[in-house]
Amino acid sequence: QRQRTFLLEAAAETALKQASLTADAAAFWLIADDTAGMNALLQSSRHNTPVRYAFIMDLRGQVLAHTNKEHLGNFISDTETLRVLQQPKQPTVWQSDDNLIQVAAPVVVEDTTLGWVMLGMGTAPALEQLRKIGLDGLLYTLAAIVLGAVAAWLLASIVLHQLGLIL
Repeated sequence: QRQRTFLLEAAAETALKQASLTADAAAFWLIADDTAGMNALLQSSRHNTPVRYAFIMDLRGQVLAHTNKEHLGNFISDTETLRVLQQPKQPTVWQSDDNLIQVAAPVVVEDTTLGWVMLGMGTAPALEQLRKIGLDGLLYTLAAIVLGAVAAWLLASIVLHQLGLIL
């Protein structure tokens, strides 16, 4: 359980860093009002990472760029997502469960918030690592039991042999 908590916290920290880096990189594209650049940035943020989705929205909640092209230009209507706009302007985990960690990071230029990067990162790599750790622990435990039983049997046979000689 401790390892699970540790791995999920590490995954959340990684997601926050990814969102912050994406927000820093998105500032230029937001200032330039270049949606193609923003979309290219989001697509590259998914490359070789467990990022399931990412989007950039302005302060009104309009999606300026999204990893799913169907959402471009739409306004966010989800109250949980819109609540992020009212929060302090800092990277934050706004929802998390066993499958997905959702984070938000403000796009800030000279103390002015231009928008938000929202990112959903899957927890599959962390849970896979946890499964591997659990399996390794089980194998080590079984090996210790078998080796302990063999050692106990050898020790008992030596002691019983010695007792037989004494008798």
